[in-house]
Amino acid sequence: MSNQNEGHDQVSATSKAALSETRRQLNQHRRWLLQLQNQTQRLRSGIIWQLGRRLHYWLLRWLPSIDNSNPERELQDLNQQIKQQQNLPASALLMHNIPEVSDYPPWIGAEPYARWCKTQIPDPQKIQDEQVLWQEPPVLGFVLWVPAKPDLQLLDKTLQSLLHQIVPHWSLYLLTHEAPALPQDSRIQHVTITTTEIQAFNQLLATAQESWLAWLKPGDQLAEDATYQISKHLLVRPHIRFLYSDEDCIDEQNQYSNPDFKPDWDMDLFYARDYTANLGVYHRETLLNIGGFSEQYPGCESYELRLRLCADLTSGQICHIPKVLYHVYQKAQGAGVPANSAKTNQRSQLLLDYFASRKQVVSIQIIGQDCLRVVYPLPDTLPKVSIIIPTRDNLALLTTTINGLLEHTDYPDLEILIMDNDSQKAETQTYLKNIGQNPQVRVFPMPGAFNYSKLNNHGVEQAQGEIIALLNNDLKIIHPDWLKEMVSQALRPEVGAVGAKLYYADGQLQHAGVILGIRGMAGHVFKGVSALDPAYAFKPFLVQNYSAVTGACLVMRRNVYQQIGGLDEIHLKVAFNDIDLCLRLREAGYHILWTPHAALYHLESASRGMDTRLKQFLRLRAELAYMRKRWGTALNNDPFYNPNLSLNDEFCQLHDPLHKE
Repeated sequence: MSNQNEGHDQVSATSKAALSETRRQLNQHRRWLLQLQNQTQRLRSGIIWQLGRRLHYWLLRWLPSIDNSNPERELQDLNQQIKQQQNLPASALLMHNIPEVSDYPPWIGAEPYARWCKTQIPDPQKIQDEQVLWQEPPVLGFVLWVPAKPDLQLLDKTLQSLLHQIVPHWSLYLLTHEAPALPQDSRIQHVTITTTEIQAFNQLLATAQESWLAWLKPGDQLAEDATYQISKHLLVRPHIRFLYSDEDCIDEQNQYSNPDFKPDWDMDLFYARDYTANLGVYHRETLLNIGGFSEQYPGCESYELRLRLCADLTSGQICHIPKVLYHVYQKAQGAGVPANSAKTNQRSQLLLDYFASRKQVVSIQIIGQDCLRVVYPLPDTLPKVSIIIPTRDNLALLTTTINGLLEHTDYPDLEILIMDNDSQKAETQTYLKNIGQNPQVRVFPMPGAFNYSKLNNHGVEQAQGEIIALLNNDLKIIHPDWLKEMVSQALRPEVGAVGAKLYYADGQLQHAGVILGIRGMAGHVFKGVSALDPAYAFKPFLVQNYSAVTGACLVMRRNVYQQIGGLDEIHLKVAFNDIDLCLRLREAGYHILWTPHAALYHLESASRGMDTRLKQFLRLRAELAYMRKRWGTALNNDPFYNPNLSLNDEFCQLHDPLHKE
């Protein structure tokens, strides 16, 4: 009988493995199709295609005998189909489910990454010529803890990566119970350990001569230009106190995979995921001033140290080097390092204690893959929220949005301000007259040409709430707690605006934050990715900062909106006004936050239609020109997007250094 059970278990395990592999292949094909769609969209957004499309449009109007099709009717039919798609039940999207990462291939495949790596080989002669001119290069102190029974082969790989550094200004503290037979070098100091690992680290902090220390792990390797890149940044920016780099994985065959191209400093993302792990370079005196390492949270000592350190630093004192300078040893190939539940639980408790020490009461949720969610409490008396919705006819869209707010949103104190921009249809006018009788709803007639910025600015002037929410008229509520999540984030004093996770009706991502520079302006990252795809670095499931979020669903404090002058109704009447608003908020020192824990359906521009007329096209070009003049190179230097990733589309693929984007 036991043999039969064992055989059944083997068959079950084999079936599960086969199913997982099938899912991986299906998801790989889906990603390939999405990339193809993005490439097609990029082609169709080009000036030649647009001119041809407009020529075709006018030819069909002037010469109907050539083709019996009616473009205007086709657009109406398309909008009708979109309205029907809105009826997709919310249960079709498993928004609160956590994806099985093992079912998905790595976001950046091994082959394209290997090709990319060949373009990143440093020039030793150029580096040596440059470093000769350095006046006082910093000496970097590396620390390597050697376990009682080390794998000497792995240990040697780490040491060899140090010995082959192009810039030789480094020292190594080899913390061992007894000195193993390893390469001898005057820069390597063998330190015999008689205490715990953490106690030894703290003793070293007090006695080391170097101003900068970094920790290594046996088997991990440094890129050959690591000390050069670190030293160069420290020389140029002497105020830096903590530095981290991009990284990837390396296996027994020295094959590189799973690159982690990180953003610049983002405290909210750091709460969610320890994305600065591995190569961290610390100012030794600063670590001493905060008390060094703590043994209170076993397994999370380095994260706890960075948490205390970065909480007291400004973003200018934290430096991100957007280069792969560290290779994490990975014994077996896979989609990533498996989650460590014990460590995640420990980090959850650590975050709770950290916020408590700062007199902040929060709750922490574990959301999988070593990731956490910080839930900020709402005050006992909830602030009134004024929801501003510009509209013009499109009654089916508007009623879905209004009904979702009144019947499916669990926020008790809200008012709805409908900014009616010349609705002409009798059924719309009747609806607005009737809905205006609801004490929670006010309707404001706003005739004239469509000016999204002016409509919202007037709404804010009339608003009674401490919090304002800018909403499009083509949204559908998925979960009733969406507004509570956004308000809880917007009440944080450092946050200027909060954006939501938006989906198309078919469950594909429509908005997960805005990246500057996409196709020369900006784009919604991961646009078109399926709901449960972990995508790149699990980012669609993590609270984080972006340079901008869409105005289709944006929540912020009213006094902050007024402080920066609201939306630009002179230069940006229709497009890019939300991007400009967010950039001005960041210019004023506020954070732009995106949360995946407020999710809604959104039909992008469904109510306004497509820009098919010449006047609309010229208006769009003028607004684009204004944005480029106003913000200049900032549009191509997004701190929350890694420069190693492409700006050709929203798909976070590798940037080709040989191709001008």
